[in-house]
Amino acid sequence: MIYDLNLTPFCSTIMLMLKRSIKYYVLGIMGRIRNFSSAFNTHYISPATNQKGFSLVEILITLGIIALVSGIALGLAASLKKTTNDARRQSDLKEIQSALQLFYADHQTYPLANELPFGGLFDSRDSQKIYSKVVPTDPVKPGGYCYLPLPQVNSPISAACTLATQSCHYYVLCANLESPTAGVAACNCSGSNSHNYGVSPI
Repeated sequence: MIYDLNLTPFCSTIMLMLKRSIKYYVLGIMGRIRNFSSAFNTHYISPATNQKGFSLVEILITLGIIALVSGIALGLAASLKKTTNDARRQSDLKEIQSALQLFYADHQTYPLANELPFGGLFDSRDSQKIYSKVVPTDPVKPGGYCYLPLPQVNSPISAACTLATQSCHYYVLCANLESPTAGVAACNCSGSNSHNYGVSPI
């Protein structure tokens, strides 16, 4: 004998029981939250409207959200500032690089270190031509850029040009990036690898 079993009423009953159980469970949680809130209640009553203000829990949650958003915003602002400073440094070194090439074209040698005053006027040795009215400086740290003229591309730092009679056909121009790109070689123009970004003759 084959029985035709109709399970629809049974399933409906189970679903109804589940819905009621979830409802009572949620109501119980809400009741506990309400009791907790009332225990720390700091309501104030407005004389004009006789309405309750915000509870302590609500205020704490709001302050927590504000603190979280503020922390994220400050982190993004700091990161953006570093990126902006680094872009400025790279642009400055390109500008100085161009001025150095103009000097080399006129003198067939690169200037000595004291002939490239950061923050000052950079001109030709006869003072007849200006290559940069104000040589750029690091936007954060004074003295953050360094320049060293060398006789040749493979010359050691100890062989740096110090006399105007020397022929300097190479140089290193260095800066420190706050967020250096991975794999960038250190730039050495002071006897120690204290810089992480640099340019050389074009």
